[in-house]
Amino acid sequence: MPYAEARDEIMKTHLAEKLQKSEKGFYHAISKLSKAGEIVAYKGHLFSPELFTKFTTDLAAGLVRDLKFPNVAHRSPMGDAVKTMMQSRPNGAESGHIIWELRKNPEFAAIIEKNKTHPYNVLARLTKTGELVKRGKRYYWPTEKTETPSTTSMEGVSKVTSEEIPTSLFAQSSESRIG
Repeated sequence: MPYAEARDEIMKTHLAEKLQKSEKGFYHAISKLSKAGEIVAYKGHLFSPELFTKFTTDLAAGLVRDLKFPNVAHRSPMGDAVKTMMQSRPNGAESGHIIWELRKNPEFAAIIEKNKTHPYNVLARLTKTGELVKRGKRYYWPTEKTETPSTTSMEGVSKVTSEEIPTSLFAQSSESRIG
């Protein structure tokens, strides 16, 4: 279940008032509870550990598609430029080469000069959301060849627990089934 759906379901419980005050509590609870191991957060979705195990088994067997991060309102001109660049590079590129290309744009060069880690954060986000694939030190535009379960980045996977979140929230979505 995507985080947004979990949030909507929590809004129907006694926790709604707390969640209305700040969404930080929702994400803090997921983070804090990740250490207890009762649910699994993967690419912006929440699973029970049992369903996540089944999902990864089905994924490896080709019975389900890998999840994509839910579309969020975050837009990054630098991220868009990286995606455009990587679409034309079937052999991928290392971060240094990507940053070299970004620096050719005066706007991006100024951003990189002020904050040297910015392009690395952009690359990490694009990898985490599945918009790029990272193998070793190289980044690639995702294709069927690079999206296999053995090469798809597992960044962003964490275990999460909560006794307060209804277990019905963690049923596997039929949207991820192939068929």
